[in-house]
Amino acid sequence: MKCLLISPPFDPNRITRRYPPVSLLYLAASLRKFGHEPIIYDLGVSSETSEDSLKELAFQSVKEHQPDLVGFTCSSPAFPLVRKSSAYIKEFFPNIKIIVGGMHPTLFPKEILENCSFIDYVAIGEGDNSLVKLCDMLDANQTDFIAPGMAQKTREGKIVIGERLELIKNLDELPMPAWQDISIDDYRYDYSSWLNPKQHDISVVAPISTSRSCPFDCNFCAFNTLMGRGFRYHSPKRVVDEIERLHTQFGVNYFEFIDDNMGIKKSRLIEICNEILKRNLDIQFTSMSGLHIATIDKDIVDALCDAGYLHAILPIEHASEFIRNKVIGKKLSHDKIFEVAELFKKRGTITRAFFIIGFPEETEETIEETMHMIKDLDLDLFNVFNLIPFPGTRLFQQCLEHKLFLNKVDTNTLWKGELALDTSDRS
Repeated sequence: MKCLLISPPFDPNRITRRYPPVSLLYLAASLRKFGHEPIIYDLGVSSETSEDSLKELAFQSVKEHQPDLVGFTCSSPAFPLVRKSSAYIKEFFPNIKIIVGGMHPTLFPKEILENCSFIDYVAIGEGDNSLVKLCDMLDANQTDFIAPGMAQKTREGKIVIGERLELIKNLDELPMPAWQDISIDDYRYDYSSWLNPKQHDISVVAPISTSRSCPFDCNFCAFNTLMGRGFRYHSPKRVVDEIERLHTQFGVNYFEFIDDNMGIKKSRLIEICNEILKRNLDIQFTSMSGLHIATIDKDIVDALCDAGYLHAILPIEHASEFIRNKVIGKKLSHDKIFEVAELFKKRGTITRAFFIIGFPEETEETIEETMHMIKDLDLDLFNVFNLIPFPGTRLFQQCLEHKLFLNKVDTNTLWKGELALDTSDRS
């Protein structure tokens, strides 16, 4: 079965650097392993920015490749584009099956099928195995089936949700992501402002996924809805195999680990670093979502920096012990934050901290605490984000129950980063 997998920009209204669609690289590899024909089309590499232009590009790709199935991965900001593109495609190609997956569809499978008659299936959660099974069923011309891990409509129009497949425990069972299915040159960008002590060509930064999910339960995070709470991972050898392939075959010198929570398992992280050194891979890397500060010690810092780690991101979230640990659920002490920051500063690594403000429990005093911590830490960089109550999180439920949204809840705007909470003192 020919499958066209389309990745829209994360937020079509906010164009940032180009980023390879790792989730589609995994899906394409699994489809090919089981005899299907995947094609990846990344709308994010286009210079077009208008919704109508991107919709037309998606349509022209379908017209060119004539697939049996079109799959969109999408975030909430991208869903309006995906919805319009799907309707446009279905109008001219009514026999092509359309499936959507990713965080937004996982959170709203029934609502999507109720309001989008042109979408045939909604993938829920991890899609590697469920997409293959769906394609197998369609390829065999099966009828009246309920695809596992999918929401769909029956012939009578009833929405049904297939049983979710067991999460993949050993990620090494998955084939290597299909990097050969995209052009690395499409992702070149001006990173000249980035720290680059080895003076490498770093015009391409490759995202590497070494694990899935996170065992913790921060109140603002929805990733466990997609990937479950059990921490699952690739072996150190498999991780470095992918890095080595991208380095030697595709000329990539800079990598960004995109794990939900890097550094949970100390021995594994150190082994990855040792394997990089063992193979003499002259690379540099960082971690997008930061490190699990509570488990970081001198051994980990030294291993990371020796292997080429350049940019330490510390997701502190808040200076207030009450908000950080009781409200969010971080279980991270004040002393540990400063200890880890000093370890990285001693190694000459760029240091950056992430903070979030706007929690319902926020006060002028707790904001002042965060401002003081930023000053006292004296890091190279810091980001202070507005709180966003993501659907599927404990925070979202709290905001609904206590009527903290200032306007009617619109899930397509919650990911935009605007403050939408009434944080006045209710005592």
